[in-house]
Amino acid sequence: MNGRACAPLQDESPTARRPRRSNMDDRTRRNRPSFRGFFVRTLTLDRRAMGFHPASRRAPPSSHDAFIAGSPSSDFPRANGRRAVSRFTRSDGRSLAVSADWSQDSAPTKGNVMSHEMVWTKIHDEREALLAELEQLSDEQWRSPSLCEGWTIQDVVAHLASGASTSKADVAKLVLKHKGDFQAVTDAGVAEYSKGKPAETLAAFKAVLHERTAPLSGEAMLGDTLVHAEDIRRPLGLTREYPLETLRELGDYYKDSSGLGVKKRIDGLHLMATDQKWDHGKGEIVQGPLLALIMTMTGRAEYLDDLAGDGLPEYRARLTK
Repeated sequence: MNGRACAPLQDESPTARRPRRSNMDDRTRRNRPSFRGFFVRTLTLDRRAMGFHPASRRAPPSSHDAFIAGSPSSDFPRANGRRAVSRFTRSDGRSLAVSADWSQDSAPTKGNVMSHEMVWTKIHDEREALLAELEQLSDEQWRSPSLCEGWTIQDVVAHLASGASTSKADVAKLVLKHKGDFQAVTDAGVAEYSKGKPAETLAAFKAVLHERTAPLSGEAMLGDTLVHAEDIRRPLGLTREYPLETLRELGDYYKDSSGLGVKKRIDGLHLMATDQKWDHGKGEIVQGPLLALIMTMTGRAEYLDDLAGDGLPEYRARLTK
């Protein structure tokens, strides 16, 4: 999903309990998507929780955002008409809770960077652009590696199709089904949509091209779509001239996110776009195309060679360690 992005996001709430990590090697995890961070969104009003969209023009997470902390082991009840809460016990004995809004989509909130209609128009535009390229790929290209470690091009498309078919309520149920294993939720969606031939995965993606179903916020969905499209294009040698406004909005979205490990990567560095007016932070400069800054912020070390500046060695070390 993005984030979803491939690497798991971190819960931004200082009070939320952390799910136990598996023994999967960190480098293997790099660029692998996970539902965990996309849906761990606290509904409390503490400053850090509201900081998911801390830029002055952005609103905090709305009450429509899903909140998931941990992993469930009981049926997900519906309560108060819209929101459901379920307490459960993890395999390690910890008692945690899952809560989600049952509305299909979030209404726009005053102050959002992109309006409700704008963001969905951009998501659909990016899907259409990707579809046009996918229709030209050979079966061999579909089976080739993507930037998401362990995933083929077909797997990434399957992930996009799965995400566009999954609502917030669906995610809550899936987390219950998989007993809180967020990676299993992601992998199950990929397995479902990639089990056939590439043509079948392509047809599934085409079927959801203009859907507005989303397991996460609109901006997160746009970021997930664009970043995963690059996970496909880069290894295939394909390029796209993205709208400057879209890149600028996503640069603002990711620079303030404490998920995906972004904050740790860019802390103390001055990121500066060279293809449009955009910058963030203070410190040694890391500069280059805004697309490359976005992709490296989300953990794609393959884009480091597109960047320059005194801060690049430190930035490279953070992404490749």
